[in-house]
Amino acid sequence: MARWHAILALLLACSALVSPHNASEPLGDGAAGKTRVAVMVPCSPRMNAQLKRIMMQNLRRLPNANPALHIEIFVDAGPLGRQPGDERPLSKTARLRNRMVDAVNASRFDYFLWIDADVVEYPPDLPSRLILSNPGVTAPLVLIEEPGPHGPNQFYDTTAFTLKGKGLVDPGNRQPYVVGRSLNMFPPYIPDHLRESLNGDPNLVKVDGVGTVYSIPTAVFTTGGARYEDHLSLTEHWSVVSRAHALGMPVALNTAVTVRHANLPNYGEAWHANH
Repeated sequence: MARWHAILALLLACSALVSPHNASEPLGDGAAGKTRVAVMVPCSPRMNAQLKRIMMQNLRRLPNANPALHIEIFVDAGPLGRQPGDERPLSKTARLRNRMVDAVNASRFDYFLWIDADVVEYPPDLPSRLILSNPGVTAPLVLIEEPGPHGPNQFYDTTAFTLKGKGLVDPGNRQPYVVGRSLNMFPPYIPDHLRESLNGDPNLVKVDGVGTVYSIPTAVFTTGGARYEDHLSLTEHWSVVSRAHALGMPVALNTAVTVRHANLPNYGEAWHANH
């Protein structure tokens, strides 16, 4: 096997393992006429073994469940040390995402679909349901695996997911949930008076920020020059999603699609701290 550098690239569409330099080669004939999607999964090298098995089981289902898309899957589980400028452990996540973007060559794809490694439940046709519903940035409802720590159907990422027009409310507040900025923890996740549908579709609701799981056009990176940068209040996702807004791309929550993030204490893991 050629050098792995820091990335494990899983080209599951062909059931083959490839190294990073192969990820810059032209796509094969199987991609002709199809929307090209790179599924991107940043992963800790110390990931819980049970969560890793669930991650791989879910990823293996994707290519066959999305016939209209050409899918390649990339998992970066390489080590990433701290740097002097890191303000918190999560700061290096932005560098990990940038490393993945650089390794796979964004110009080869139409979309990235980012999926956090500890998302344990999602439909196998997730890429199609997000990308075909909105040409811009699209996220599903990201709920906590049941039973939620505070009740059923608890929303997971209330830090990155922000209400339409409210993303910069109380910008210095680094709490994981900020009233008036974050989506609600429980249904209705978006209050009726702030609910603005996209293209008349009641399932597509405009939002300012998303995270955890979302599809995003690679043009945000190739044409827009976006890079992931840590944001102490809104996470690293804000840097690229705000760039999509600046490029005039719609950013939406598809409320007809639900995924579940691992209830981490059930796996002996601690919740990610926003500090």
